[in-house]
Amino acid sequence: MKKLSLIAIVMVLLASCTKVTLDNKYVEESAEKDLAALVKKNLISEDEKTLLVEYVKAVEIVTEDGFTYSEILEYAKENQAWKERNAKIQKELDEKMSISFTKKYSLTIWGEQKIAFDALVRNNTDIDVNGFSFSVKLKDGKGKELLNGSWNSARDVVKAKSSKTINRFTMEYDNSDDDLAKLMAADLDKLTAEYHITSIIFGDGTSLELEEP
Repeated sequence: MKKLSLIAIVMVLLASCTKVTLDNKYVEESAEKDLAALVKKNLISEDEKTLLVEYVKAVEIVTEDGFTYSEILEYAKENQAWKERNAKIQKELDEKMSISFTKKYSLTIWGEQKIAFDALVRNNTDIDVNGFSFSVKLKDGKGKELLNGSWNSARDVVKAKSSKTINRFTMEYDNSDDDLAKLMAADLDKLTAEYHITSIIFGDGTSLELEEP
């Protein structure tokens, strides 16, 4: 009897696995088993499984959201396509312009202390730039990120095929923030920086920018 009962349980489990389709709703507890079954039934590939799992983690999908595996996979593919488009746009933006901080200093504006940066901006295109925005990550010598910020400039024209120093990219300083305190005290040449141009407005009225998610 015990042997028959065990066989019956196994048969039930196998039957439940074979019933899994892309129309099943995502359930955290059974997701790993469900996805394995979907791959085994050739309803998704191993690459699609990996894409789906990474997307679930990234956006923190839970059972209560009520999404089907098909819906999540569609969102994951759309998100991947968006990332790939933006990677191409980012490469083009960084080829057309470049920026780097040349000076860091403290500044007080209307009684509020700021961290300020001057920057050298290079326009590599044949068209004047009337405005742009950029992002930057600054890390200390140990690789710890002290700043992940973004700025824009809409008042300074950077002529075609030329460079220009732009002053006073500022941010609020809070001495209770350990990272900002370290940033304020650090020499600029002791920091490592990663710059990316995020949008450009050209003098001919055209523009180039990253897509919103």
